[in-house]
Amino acid sequence: MRVFIYDKHQGWLTWMWAIGSWLRALRPGPDKILRVGSWDEMVEKLQALPDGSVTRVEYWGHGTSGGVKCGKEWAWGPTMKSKDPVRYIVGPLSQVSHVLAPDAVWWWRTCNSFWGVAGKPFAKACADTLGCKVAAFTRIIWWWQGDLRIAKPSVEPDWDNTGGGYSNPFKHDTVWCMSRGPFDA
Repeated sequence: MRVFIYDKHQGWLTWMWAIGSWLRALRPGPDKILRVGSWDEMVEKLQALPDGSVTRVEYWGHGTSGGVKCGKEWAWGPTMKSKDPVRYIVGPLSQVSHVLAPDAVWWWRTCNSFWGVAGKPFAKACADTLGCKVAAFTRIIWWWQGDLRIAKPSVEPDWDNTGGGYSNPFKHDTVWCMSRGPFDA
């Protein structure tokens, strides 16, 4: 099962994500679309799915180096934990890892989440906690989503800390916003 999740409290971007998920559903796309406004709501909706049934999660929302936002709450990776004690990314992810299939992919379609010195520890924490491949970007995304990186469980991320700035549509690791990504045959 493919699950698309988007943040329902981000103004005009929420409308863009809703339209995008609907357009993606017209072709082989999501089996389930979840609108969420908090980490707790995301966890609750994902926990309602059968164990081992989810092969792909795409979360469309806001991100920054080493973090992802859902509603008004940021979830941080290990290097940011002390700066924002509200939420540590391992918490919500550990509560939903049981719904993922062994070959699942979790894709943060958010700006910059894997960028910089905070991005790699965030990537590793996500992959190790979920037990699957986790993908995200090291650049600001829009129509073009660039510097896509993939983290694997128990493997140190090996990309450099460059990135940041806007995505370049002419780079090989850039995908279009309606792309299914490099995970599909």
